[in-house]
Amino acid sequence: MTPGTACADAPVCANGVAAWLLAHTHGGAFTGMYFCGLNDDPHTCEQHLASLSSSTIPVRALIVVPKDMACAVQGIDVIEDSEGIVAHRFDARPGTFYLLHPDQHVCARWRAFDTAAVMAAVRRATCATNECI
Repeated sequence: MTPGTACADAPVCANGVAAWLLAHTHGGAFTGMYFCGLNDDPHTCEQHLASLSSSTIPVRALIVVPKDMACAVQGIDVIEDSEGIVAHRFDARPGTFYLLHPDQHVCARWRAFDTAAVMAAVRRATCATNECI
């Protein structure tokens, strides 16, 4: 998905219950969606993503894990891409990070998570910098 595109919905599993992706990307805040791989430790991702929620313009973190890798991470929603549709629709591989506007449109995406780049994109998107888009 490219910046400016409305997010596509897809089936996921949240806390062992069938759900939909878009239900986890609302709430009036930016959402940062990090795609873990089978060899990634979601708890390591937690350390990097934690700084997003405490920034001036908070970003709610969401970790997407592959099927059968369900786990719990304190303070961060973890959803299982139970059918692989989320990764397919977002052209995501392990490490891919999407920044979503509060209206569920793609703000930016990276193949590797970079806190400074994410916060710069949030500032641009909210005109909290001289680089308004």
